[in-house]
Amino acid sequence: MHLFLRRNKNPKKATIGVLDIFGFESFTTNSLEQLCINYCNEILQRQFNSAVFMKGQEEYEREGIDWDFVSYPDNRSVLDLIDSGKPSIFNHLADQSKLPRATDKGFASAIYKSFKTNKHLEATNQQVTNLKFSVAHYAGLVEYDAKGFLNKDRDELPKGAAEMLFSSSNEFIKELAAIISNPSSSESIAGWANSTSSVKKRMGSSRDTISAKFRRQLRGMRQKIDSMNPHFVRCLKPNDELVPDYFDPVMIVDQLRSGGVVEAVRISRTGYPQRFSFSSFVDRYWMLGCEVVGQTPVTKELVEALVTVIGFDGVQVGKTTVFLRQQKSERLETLRRQRVNSSVIRIQAICRGYIAHKLYRKSLESIVQVQCYIRRMTSIAKVNRIRRQQVEEQAAMIIQCAVRCKKARSVLEGRRVRRQQLEEQAARESLEQAARKTPDLESSDTTVSIPSTTELATEAAVSPLTKSAAPSLVDEKVPPASVSDASKKVYKKKPNHIVGDGTIDSIKEKMEKGSFTYMKDTGVW
Repeated sequence: MHLFLRRNKNPKKATIGVLDIFGFESFTTNSLEQLCINYCNEILQRQFNSAVFMKGQEEYEREGIDWDFVSYPDNRSVLDLIDSGKPSIFNHLADQSKLPRATDKGFASAIYKSFKTNKHLEATNQQVTNLKFSVAHYAGLVEYDAKGFLNKDRDELPKGAAEMLFSSSNEFIKELAAIISNPSSSESIAGWANSTSSVKKRMGSSRDTISAKFRRQLRGMRQKIDSMNPHFVRCLKPNDELVPDYFDPVMIVDQLRSGGVVEAVRISRTGYPQRFSFSSFVDRYWMLGCEVVGQTPVTKELVEALVTVIGFDGVQVGKTTVFLRQQKSERLETLRRQRVNSSVIRIQAICRGYIAHKLYRKSLESIVQVQCYIRRMTSIAKVNRIRRQQVEEQAAMIIQCAVRCKKARSVLEGRRVRRQQLEEQAARESLEQAARKTPDLESSDTTVSIPSTTELATEAAVSPLTKSAAPSLVDEKVPPASVSDASKKVYKKKPNHIVGDGTIDSIKEKMEKGSFTYMKDTGVW
């Protein structure tokens, strides 16, 4: 498949042409069809060589670089053998087709005689006997059978069919018959309805052969290819079994060799296959010479300085283009890839460092916040624990104080009771002493004055006594010594019968007055 691009005068429009042809054909029996197809492939191969090699070397000369001429296979002699030369296969075929009594044997004999010394045409004795010949195409040697060449080249309409079409009363049918009989006339299509004389004129003209039409169309195609920018796409047949996902290596290599791809790659690698404009070269490889590439405009001096910094000897700088050999280009691409990878790694390291530092700062802030929260909670718990301990200590102190106060009160109460008992004992002793000094208590009522007990009673009033404790002053089992036995008995039976209300207040009041009255009839004081 071949693609052709042509830019029109209108910049908004472009023409794309697609040429899809068969590859080289070499069957068991090859005839005129295979010769035409292989001739077309020879022409396209020359176009390919011209686009890849010839124009490349012309560009070397135009750019003024040092280069050695690279030889490549030229199939010009094969094209001359088939068509371009004065004696050629197609010329002999056209001459034989014009002769009314020409035969395939005469056509083969003319070929054998004309190209007896041509190295691209071979014919052994056996091939001559069988009317065969071989042509050494660039893809390989192909054997052709001359039998049937003339009939296929003439492509005449049967006489009966032509007479039937011309005998029609329809003018369109007649014109169609004229076109079929003589399709080479360029006026037959445009002016078929002008007059019948033009039809007769076209009928009388000579008819073009198949090879002549093919050669004319092929020349027009070559002119279009030369005026366009061709792109070649090689199609390869993977296998003869027509099954998917299976590649026959031998078959593919044979197709690559026959298509001239292997030779084209070999020759291309010996020259300068990689080419860059100054701006493209600087844009692609500036990272290999950052110290010389700045904001200055791209000039030849800048490109030469960049090439000097890179230090490659397989690079040549032309007037507008930088040429690189294949090995140097691959090495340059390796250096560029290494520099880009190292730069990418450095950029990634910086970015990852920034991200990691940012995450670290964020984590650090989070850790500080968590630590502050934990320390706050720990401090709160500690304060609560201290407060609880203080409360417990205060409660313990209060309890201890209460217990100690209770114990102290008990001790004080015991001491008070003891002191009261001592006071009561002292009061009784005073009473006994007063009773002893009384002359006769039983005969009359005698008022005894006890002046010595006032101080004792006053002291007893300082320590308050309960009302229940008052009878204890006279709750003594031993009565006074001066009292009679009857009065002692009464005293023992009724120890609480004391003058007044029987409380300590009444006793205190009596004691302050300094006198007690002994009731003789009752036997009590």
